[in-house]
Amino acid sequence: MGPREILLAAIVPTGAALVVLFAAHALLRRTIAPAESDGSERSAVVPALSPRLIPALTVLLLAGGTVLGSYAWQSRVELWAEWVTHRVPALALVALAVGLLGVLTPARRSAVAAGVLGTLGGSVVAWMILGALHESHISEASRWGWIAGVGLIAGVQSWAIRVGSRALPGWGGPAFIWLLLGNAALGATAGLANAPLVLWPTAGCAFALAVVGLLRRREDLLAGVSPAIATVFMGVLAVSHWFGDQERWLMFGLLAGAPIGLALAAIPALRSKPLVIRLIPAAVVSLGLAGAQAAMAVPALIEATTDSGGDEYYDYE
Repeated sequence: MGPREILLAAIVPTGAALVVLFAAHALLRRTIAPAESDGSERSAVVPALSPRLIPALTVLLLAGGTVLGSYAWQSRVELWAEWVTHRVPALALVALAVGLLGVLTPARRSAVAAGVLGTLGGSVVAWMILGALHESHISEASRWGWIAGVGLIAGVQSWAIRVGSRALPGWGGPAFIWLLLGNAALGATAGLANAPLVLWPTAGCAFALAVVGLLRRREDLLAGVSPAIATVFMGVLAVSHWFGDQERWLMFGLLAGAPIGLALAAIPALRSKPLVIRLIPAAVVSLGLAGAQAAMAVPALIEATTDSGGDEYYDYE
């Protein structure tokens, strides 16, 4: 993978997210405090949009970054490409739709609603991907079974991220997602070498959100965002598993289970503990699963890039 791909899929999305989210933070700090008739000032009034502005912008940045990562990979943007592995822009639109529904509706307050939206997004992208498999590779019954299965996994992931992010306000939840997606992006290269180009923008948004979270320590900055994250994640994982050089069930299982561990941060016994302590059980399980897969995938990736002269990133189609 060359400098161009790193620039478009990692540096630009992260930089854009930092600029936009810090601007949103600065905007939300502005308050209205007009003087009363007696000369005193009434309490500052925070704009009504404040709980939703940063998560909504995060969803927009996530979807836009995913499309940019697709362009870094394919040097073009097609909504419905002939090759399933090139339908990333369509995946981004699905993530955008479920993400905005999660942020801008009452669903942002419910982990169950986040799970339902994640299931919807995961099922749609699974249909986009598995619907193209020939019957010689998968029977019709198995196809629809796995479409439902991928959707269910995405729903559980979305629920777990929502539950965990409540227990990890401020920088905690976003930092966790950043580390998780970084490891998962490397681990998914076992099936699809270009997986980081799709997952890095989401990881970059999570990193920017974590930096902003250092200044907004009491806010759940991921409220409503989890369906978008789960949709992109399971879309990449489905492509990596079914459209790589071979089916990789161990990779699929380890990475599919990794985000679910975030729910461990909400264990009742940890509620009164410092944020770092609450992170530990989730990090051990989630980063352990994703990290184990990354550790198995990276040596083969290094060997492949070395054999290709170090300037190509193989494209599985």
